[in-house]
Amino acid sequence: MGIEKIKELIKILKEKDNFLVATHINYDPDALSSLIATGIILKNLNKNFSLYLDEELKEEYSWVPLKEKIIKEINGDYENFILVDCESYRRISEKIQKVFNDKFKIFIDHHQTNKLEGDFNLVADAISTTEIIFYLAKELKIQSAELATLLLLGIMGDSSNLTVELSQEKLIKIFEMVTDLIKLGGDLNLVNQTLLLKPFAEFKKLAEIFNQVNQEDGIFWVVIEGREVQSGALANNLNKIREAKVIIVIEDFENYLRIHFRSKGNIDVAELAQRYFNGGGHKNASGGRLEMNLEEGVAYILKIVKDYLKENAF
Repeated sequence: MGIEKIKELIKILKEKDNFLVATHINYDPDALSSLIATGIILKNLNKNFSLYLDEELKEEYSWVPLKEKIIKEINGDYENFILVDCESYRRISEKIQKVFNDKFKIFIDHHQTNKLEGDFNLVADAISTTEIIFYLAKELKIQSAELATLLLLGIMGDSSNLTVELSQEKLIKIFEMVTDLIKLGGDLNLVNQTLLLKPFAEFKKLAEIFNQVNQEDGIFWVVIEGREVQSGALANNLNKIREAKVIIVIEDFENYLRIHFRSKGNIDVAELAQRYFNGGGHKNASGGRLEMNLEEGVAYILKIVKDYLKENAF
């Protein structure tokens, strides 16, 4: 993690004021925890700020701090925008896109496909965006149990509870970070309950979806209605199938399809998402969007993935 880049960001945060912090639509644990953790940092710096979420705060996150700072409508003239866990402005709410063009924009992100669209970009090779914020808070000497718990939420969420494939060096670093956060009062039990416990109705819905999963030559795919379930978590669960090379979860919205890819080993689904589906992400976890009807879209997605696997001899 480049400490000089973090120091540059600290200088900017101290010099500026009146921030709107936002993350990508259809937020996940890392996005939400990065959003609120950034708010805690700004609060400690005595800055004016709001936290923007396009969706309602889900019940499992009822414990997070700074809920009074979360807004769904842009009700002020913000001078500076901070976009966390977001590789491109195209992944933020259209409400923000309409007003942020002439603002100073800061991106804090860990996606390898980040477009570097900010006036300042803190983009690093990290397991989660909260890992980057961990080092930012550490440099600022901002510590609290609630911040530690939020950072744990992002790290555990984006690593599927530390089950993603990582090098030994990265694993050691992440386990050391998790240990440090627990020592600071981070509540790992609360984090695990938040990530792993689901209502019975959701289990029943997942059972229906699992029965609809298709497979062919190591490709496993399923179509769900838009926002029917937590699509990222569904893709992570399906990626536990031993025989799976690529997992595809296709969300059917009214005018487009949202695609979630998962893979194992050297199968780079970030490349697929970026090249063909106007998306991005990580080597083994990515997403994109396709403006086609469902039948044509599914056929197109499967052809792209099959050709990619064949061309690369997977």
